[in-house]
Amino acid sequence: MAVIFYMSSLSKPITYELPHGTDKLLHFIEYAVLGFLMSYSLKKSGVKRYILRGWLFAALYALTDEIHQAFVPMRNASIFDFGADSIGGIIGSFIFKKIS
Repeated sequence: MAVIFYMSSLSKPITYELPHGTDKLLHFIEYAVLGFLMSYSLKKSGVKRYILRGWLFAALYALTDEIHQAFVPMRNASIFDFGADSIGGIIGSFIFKKIS
């Protein structure tokens, strides 16, 4: 989460130097990792419905991340980024379920 926050704080993120459309893939991957790790942590803590809660936590963090970006110079909040983040979070949670 700290890495995501840091990357969101940059006025000129790395995506400016990548091919067009790559940023959604990066959003997907970083939130898939977050969803995976949240589900893992919740399961190890004995929380029931850890997949759903892991995804909801990742999606909530994605929402706060987009709001945060609205206040960073040269950045903006995007519903499409939020969508890629949320989809990544649920996929990461399901990947954890499949391998655990």
